[in-house]
Amino acid sequence: FVLGLTGSGTDAFGTLPGISEHIEIRYLHQIGLTNRQAMAAATNNFCIFFNCKDRGLIEKNRLADILILNRNPVHNLEDLKKINSVYLNGIKLNRKNLIKKHT
Repeated sequence: FVLGLTGSGTDAFGTLPGISEHIEIRYLHQIGLTNRQAMAAATNNFCIFFNCKDRGLIEKNRLADILILNRNPVHNLEDLKKINSVYLNGIKLNRKNLIKKHT
């Protein structure tokens, strides 16, 4: 059992918050974690560590914060950047509007 954690709220090694999460996941993979273990460090492991019962997995009675990808990142971590859609509390976000707002 590997319980790694990443910290997307801060920059990592001179990168901006957000993209630093991808870099941290890649670094965890480079030091020996499988792609699945490295991704868990950014998702469900936080819930295990901080005892969150309402997030971290797709199950009934949990918050629906979901990232849907176009490809399976278990095979290639770069596929984490191929985002199809994002849901926050079960509501689909308009990614184009978010990107416009922050550029």
